[in-house]
Amino acid sequence: MLSFIAYHGFSSFRHEVETTKETIVAYIEGCPVPGLSDRGRIASIETGIEIGVENFWLGTGIGDLKKEMSKHAAPENRSNKNPLLLPHNQFVFFFAFSGIMGMVWFGLVWFGLVIFTAVFEKASIPFLYRGFNIIVVSSFFFDHTLETQIGIGFWLVFLLVLRRENKP
Repeated sequence: MLSFIAYHGFSSFRHEVETTKETIVAYIEGCPVPGLSDRGRIASIETGIEIGVENFWLGTGIGDLKKEMSKHAAPENRSNKNPLLLPHNQFVFFFAFSGIMGMVWFGLVWFGLVIFTAVFEKASIPFLYRGFNIIVVSSFFFDHTLETQIGIGFWLVFLLVLRRENKP
């Protein structure tokens, strides 16, 4: 209901939805529209996957990732108008800079924390804590959340507050 109201009540929101639909249709048809931010994000994820596959076991290393991104980026994504983006997906980001070994480690640590909490604290896990983890994991698909100061700060503050709420 809220999204319906936003779409019909705010022209800027409607414009963003229409631009995103246009970008997705153009991408599927194979004729991407240059200059749109969505295209840059998609290109960054594709390039990140290429780099991860090329450096499968150990990745490129975090320090060389930007250099590898610029080396592998398609010419239309290298212009000054569209700055080069790091992979806009936490999982692809980890895969590109640390390979499959780092990706497995990240999965074990992140999902291990959630599973550990679920197993050892049983039904006492608060609804907000579960919801928070769903929100953060959802953000991993659209940005490299844990690689920014605001992302890690957001995660740590709310994780600690919600964990503290769960203690007697």
